Amino acid sequence: MGGRIGLESEPGRGSTFWADLELPIVAIGDEIAPAESFRPAVAPDATLHLLVAEDNRVNQLVIRLLLEKIGAKFEIVSDGVEVLERLAAGDFTAVLMDCQMPRLDGYETTRRIRAGVQGVRQPRIPIIALTANALASDREKCLTAGMNDYLSKPIRLEALIPALERLRAGAVPAVAAAPRPLMLDTEQLEQLREMSGRDDGTLLDELIAIVTRDVPPDLARLHALVEQRAGAEVAQLAHRLAGSAASLGAVSLRAVLHELEQAGRKATGRPPTGSAPRSTRTGPAPVRPCKIFPPSARDEILIVEDDPVASAVLQASLKTLGHEFTVAVTGDEGWKRFSAEPYRVVISDWMLPGMDGLELCRRVRRRGGDYTYFILLSSQTTSPDNLDQATAAGWTIS
Repeated sequence: MGGRIGLESEPGRGSTFWADLELPIVAIGDEIAPAESFRPAVAPDATLHLLVAEDNRVNQLVIRLLLEKIGAKFEIVSDGVEVLERLAAGDFTAVLMDCQMPRLDGYETTRRIRAGVQGVRQPRIPIIALTANALASDREKCLTAGMNDYLSKPIRLEALIPALERLRAGAVPAVAAAPRPLMLDTEQLEQLREMSGRDDGTLLDELIAIVTRDVPPDLARLHALVEQRAGAEVAQLAHRLAGSAASLGAVSLRAVLHELEQAGRKATGRPPTGSAPRSTRTGPAPVRPCKIFPPSARDEILIVEDDPVASAVLQASLKTLGHEFTVAVTGDEGWKRFSAEPYRVVISDWMLPGMDGLELCRRVRRRGGDYTYFILLSSQTTSPDNLDQATAAGWTIS
């Protein structure tokens, strides 16, 4: 091209690279029109009210900017528990659902929405998956869970706009039928099968024996309590049986019992689990410091659990880890044992007949139990209000 290239450098001063080219002059034709400003392909529509479930703050910001740019109305929450709370409180056009979230992921949240549990008002609401995975198997997993459509991250306008257009046109693929509910968690069962029981045999064999012995009469009693409209007793027994079902991986049975527990609470005037007014605190509850963190294998543990299945699982797990332990089945019995011999570690269920786990924790602290590592077990929604209650009682971890 007949040009030259060179380098000039001086120590301590720096370097200069240069090029010299002789190029022909090109005639300029019509001026290039300036680029038009962005015009959204989806016109603003006040009836389009989206619920966005995304836990990542950066992704939240991106989605917020995109939805504001196209004029959509929306609310953003950080996990599946909050999704269920919002869908029980109001109506939305659709849900943009992240698949991986804390507390409750997008797949399980979708299954619960489709099952209409926990007061969800729109079990057939369109759900668009948001996922970082773009494989065909990931898309299939979303659709199997009951989602209608699928967007890969990072979310882009050229993908979001057609999805919203399909939504407005009613062309989002409909869920032909609610996905078949998961009856048993096979992974949970396999884990129980691999664990040794408290005596001989596997832990699964032991739990099946407990369930065969205890659950039929408990179900008969539960039926009688429902007939008597004894709300408090229904809630207490349904909660214990739901714990047993969860320990055994009986997913569908646990969901039914959880709904029955909530109904019992409503009948007594007590707020259902996770439905208490939201706390004004924006951050997580502070965890009470403990002077023996973490507990050592030498510390004897007090277990306070009224569910025999959950207790058996906990005992077998602690036995495998080499811990010694004592078992109580009510809060009153747990307090009596702690009063006679303070334990360094207490693992207590939240809901117990008589004295509950919160009151037991309060008494342990009032007795000067700052050296006690108090673990509070709960199937309750870990809402800010429940965390505040546990913190006020003096929990160490939950």
